[in-house]
Amino acid sequence: MLDHSRRTLTSWARLYLGDLQHEQRVWEIAQDLVRACSPVLRLTSDQVELLRWGITVHDVGRSIADKGHARLGENLLANASELPLTSAQRRWLRYLIRYHRGPVPDVGRDRILQPSDDIRAVRTVLAILRAADALDNRSTITPPRIKISLREQSLRVECSFGDITSKTLRTLMRKKKFRLLEDVLGCRVQMVVRQNNLLLSR
Repeated sequence: MLDHSRRTLTSWARLYLGDLQHEQRVWEIAQDLVRACSPVLRLTSDQVELLRWGITVHDVGRSIADKGHARLGENLLANASELPLTSAQRRWLRYLIRYHRGPVPDVGRDRILQPSDDIRAVRTVLAILRAADALDNRSTITPPRIKISLREQSLRVECSFGDITSKTLRTLMRKKKFRLLEDVLGCRVQMVVRQNNLLLSR
């Protein structure tokens, strides 16, 4: 059933986006994050599958417009009755799409999740999705090599670029991109960017 749902979601996302290369790269980064953070996060297989589904569909709103695409994508999924989702799965995916960028409301302050949902788990999945999405910036010509390691109270993320645009650099250095992950992990995210011999960190 999970494989069928994944294939259906992938086909649905491809219908809107055509190319899912960004989503594949985000999924690969997310897997590295999950492995590095496993001593703290301990995600279940169902939560990892939700992460994969969320990554697959998070950008469908871009098929309509770049500006406001998170809200547009949420609406698309909310109305996609052809998708084989339970009502809870649909809520969780709507939440992941809607808040994969921009401010994330405090627990109980959104209009999507219900008290019966495992809100902590969904927010943990969202934190990983947001971080992985930020690490695969669409404006980068060549994706970076990424190394992720968890040590004591710090998650170190090292990105090595041949060439990097100023826009990509600004995105990677924004604390807000990793704030939810820091909250979930209870530690600091240390961002290290290498461009040839130049080293930057925050």
